[in-house]
Amino acid sequence: MNKIFFIILIISYGTLNAYATTDKQKNISVIENIKYLSQKIANDYLYLYQDSKKTELKERLNNSIKELENNFRFIAKNTTNSDTKNILDFLSYSKDQMKETIADDISKESVSSMLDFSNTMLEGAQSMLDGQNPNKFNT
Repeated sequence: MNKIFFIILIISYGTLNAYATTDKQKNISVIENIKYLSQKIANDYLYLYQDSKKTELKERLNNSIKELENNFRFIAKNTTNSDTKNILDFLSYSKDQMKETIADDISKESVSSMLDFSNTMLEGAQSMLDGQNPNKFNT
């Protein structure tokens, strides 16, 4: 009887560990997507600045913002790390600034602002990634 209990315990631990690893991998994937989207938004916005009549670019920008919002919701729902939640709050503010910039008339100044927002988003996402692996720099 003890052997059966021990075997069930080992199998349960392995299953729980697999789920934890899968959740962590999903979080990392979503954070990597935030980094990608921050760069994609800045890039698309620069192309829009070159030709502001391209309506498909404006639509792509709005879709990228929606995808960012979905990623933020996923991370907020699936993390208990307070540092990650604080970074996410700050990135949400940057995302809102990006959204407002896209809605406003495009100008040289707004392009500069968009690049700043994108850089902030990229750095914040990297900080969240670093928080996913707290032993990264420990030897």
